[in-house]
Amino acid sequence: MEKAGRDNLIEAQRRYGPKAKVLFHAHTWPRYATEEEPDAINRYLLDQARLYKGIHDESLKAVNAGYTINELAEQVALPEELTNQWYLRPYYGTIAHNSKAVYQKYIGWYDSNPVNLNPLPPEREAKQMVKYMGGAEAILEKAHEDYEKGNYQWAAKVTNLVIYADPENKEARALCRRSLTQLGYQSESGAWRNEYLTGALELKEDVDLFSIESADSSELSAQMNGEMLLDYLSIHTISTKKQQTGMVKFTDDWQLSNGQIHSLTTTYFIDYWQGILTYYPISSDKEEVTLIYEGKRLAFLQQMLDSSGEPRNWSMLFKADTNNYFNIMEP
Repeated sequence: MEKAGRDNLIEAQRRYGPKAKVLFHAHTWPRYATEEEPDAINRYLLDQARLYKGIHDESLKAVNAGYTINELAEQVALPEELTNQWYLRPYYGTIAHNSKAVYQKYIGWYDSNPVNLNPLPPEREAKQMVKYMGGAEAILEKAHEDYEKGNYQWAAKVTNLVIYADPENKEARALCRRSLTQLGYQSESGAWRNEYLTGALELKEDVDLFSIESADSSELSAQMNGEMLLDYLSIHTISTKKQQTGMVKFTDDWQLSNGQIHSLTTTYFIDYWQGILTYYPISSDKEEVTLIYEGKRLAFLQQMLDSSGEPRNWSMLFKADTNNYFNIMEP
């Protein structure tokens, strides 16, 4: 959590902790101040702030001591008086991945080991690793032994190498799936459990993830303002050698605190160049507008693709559909 978030918890604790009767917080159930525990909310807010501050500071202590992103979790030690509280248990976030987030914020993805500066892509690396480790058969023999010993993380790791080297290896897929399933069953964090079991689901032979109906993104795009829609459109471009410029006008309706509706119209200059879309707002309302987006949150992308005349030239530069499902356990 950012420093501002921790500070806000402290401020809330100081202002409202002693007198609040009920508190609603993210990722957990409400807390109540009762006759038996009149200080429950005050203590909860302070404990939350201490937890976030502790993860942040202990992670940076480890970074300053030279520990890398995958070593932090074993270095971050917090008092049991905090970690044993039920409302601070890792049902959602965990110290392991929260400490990694702290590392990534301040240090980035690179751990300063030049071996990791420009690694091979996963598929090429896996093929080399499998070759060096004596082949898939030798790896799977040892992986079965680790699985029986309960070393599910390592069994999943090495079998996934085999899968990346040979996605059709059924034995590797089955053992990796079983290992991930066990990791999921043992996870206290719901987010971790979902990740493990999603990976296991992908490796099942009788499941076609690409046939699962995905949620329609039109509801989300309908709530975007003009600038958000242009950002959204920017990641739907088709890379071509074309260059094209134009202007687009957005009218967004904003409801003010007094209940009145205020329409704000902004015109943007847009530039498409070989798959890269840049834009900036312009103040003039007298310029000829290429595309017009008006009304309450229309699906702008669909409007562009359905337009006739000149806008059709723009629709050829964007794709409406996206691949909502992609492999995570195999190339």
